Amino acid sequence: MNGWLSVLGAGVVLLLLAPNAASAWRGHGVTLRCANRAACALEQVGRYGCIACMALNFKPLCGGFPSSGIFVVWAVIVPALILLYWGLWVLYARKPAKKLAVGLAAVPSAVFLATGLCMAYWLLAAFAVLFGAAHLYVVCNAQ
Repeated sequence: MNGWLSVLGAGVVLLLLAPNAASAWRGHGVTLRCANRAACALEQVGRYGCIACMALNFKPLCGGFPSSGIFVVWAVIVPALILLYWGLWVLYARKPAKKLAVGLAAVPSAVFLATGLCMAYWLLAAFAVLFGAAHLYVVCNAQ
């Protein structure tokens, strides 16, 4: 962490946003219509809460990695999840399907949750649960 920016966290966020940006750039952006405005609002609160907690340095709230072993666990799990996410995007770009959309909703939440739990960053973990639950609800109930 350096000053107000967490370079590691911001890097993870950028890696998660890259396939979304590429899809939008090619004009294949996904628009989900959800009639439940509360779910949509909770999804956005969770999403931007996760992004802020990952990218910005909130030292008093973040316990950090308690040991090098926990860091190694995180350093294996998170890149694997990011690769899975990219792979799901490739499959989804070829042939959109609801089950792929569910995976695309779940994996970023898992990245945020794994980071929150490994770092004892409970605010991030709470935002990850909120984002995951609301995002899955929106994807599963999209019109």
